[in-house]
Amino acid sequence: MEPFAEPDRIDKMLGLRDAAVSAAELGDFENCSSQFAEAAKIAIELQWKGMAAGLLADQAVSEFLGGNRESALRLAAEAVELYESLEGHEGRHPKNAHLILLANAILWMRQELGRSEYDGFVVVPGSCSEAAPHEELSDRPAPPFLLLWYQLAILEAELNVDVGVLPKLLKRSGSEVCVPYELELAEAQMMSSCLMPDHEKFVEFLCQYLALLNKAEEGQVTEKMVLEKPSKAEHVLPEEWSKPKYYPTVLHAITAFCLGALASNSKAKFFELTLKLSELNQEEKVLRFLKRIGSQNESALGTKAETLIAENIFLCRTLEEKVTPLQAFNISFYFWSWFSGSPFRNSVGDTLEKLISSIWTRVLANCTDMLVDPAKNSSLIKEVLNNQAKGFKKVGMLILAANNAIENGLPEEMQAEIRNSL
Repeated sequence: MEPFAEPDRIDKMLGLRDAAVSAAELGDFENCSSQFAEAAKIAIELQWKGMAAGLLADQAVSEFLGGNRESALRLAAEAVELYESLEGHEGRHPKNAHLILLANAILWMRQELGRSEYDGFVVVPGSCSEAAPHEELSDRPAPPFLLLWYQLAILEAELNVDVGVLPKLLKRSGSEVCVPYELELAEAQMMSSCLMPDHEKFVEFLCQYLALLNKAEEGQVTEKMVLEKPSKAEHVLPEEWSKPKYYPTVLHAITAFCLGALASNSKAKFFELTLKLSELNQEEKVLRFLKRIGSQNESALGTKAETLIAENIFLCRTLEEKVTPLQAFNISFYFWSWFSGSPFRNSVGDTLEKLISSIWTRVLANCTDMLVDPAKNSSLIKEVLNNQAKGFKKVGMLILAANNAIENGLPEEMQAEIRNSL
């Protein structure tokens, strides 16, 4: 039982929480966060760990809404650690409800980044520290703490920051890993290396990712999907990447790295990756793709889709400051088409949007007169560029806005497919 506390201190804590919720409703997330922090401090002094954890989780939500995502991650991790220190978290327990809400808040943050689909409870500042949360939650089992640490580690990789979550996960997981979450983590780490871009980390994480896929596909898992973490010896090295079972995944991973390098305008990193992979005794298929994105003179690839994405990566890499509307449209459409079917779609959406938006900004700055009906269509494209939409949705909107700005745009059925994806 939590120790008795003076009513005035409890009232002060609750008053601070109410003030934080009010500040959030006004959009003042900085004040909201500071009020939650003060309330959590009092709760910790009173040794009310459950309430303190809920208040820290709410502070994390307010920090995230205020744009301080690294701080939000750090606070969410602190909240999980506080819950871990509580007794009686197994089975039915009032604190289970708050722990479920914290798990929901972490998933909500990932959805806000466009990396996860979330259909849980509404997450707002104050929802994680409610005195009487959703009644049905009390009857649900608490999520395993290891699951929360996986989600935090994945979020850490997706934010491309280091607040010390990964070592805490490794300490808790030991030599055994949960396959679905370990795969998701490996993907997030690999995609993070694409955004930096860091070709050595990319190769390391892709080797590990393919090894995890191997174990999962070969049925080396229990009913709980727990397995021994793949050893270094089990990692799938680059000389094996052209094998049919690996090649599609490898190709999508390499194009994601190319996208990250293009979006960051890091041509040097682009060439470092292609050079490093070319030096690793690649078999024909991957090596031929690498050559194709480096030179227009190389022969076409195995499929039309592979050839088109390679051509447009090459085009994007060699673009001059003056980009024609047709070049911008082709890059937009073929990148959208390729990555829409990629297993890493959720991870590359924001990066793709950043690249495509920058290209159309250059078109409007330098080549407006080359658009069909320049006044009308430049206005439509600019409207989409200023829209708050993100990721694949915004890229699709740009393609549709630009379709009438070029000669011989997409057929109606293809436009309908893009509209249906928004």
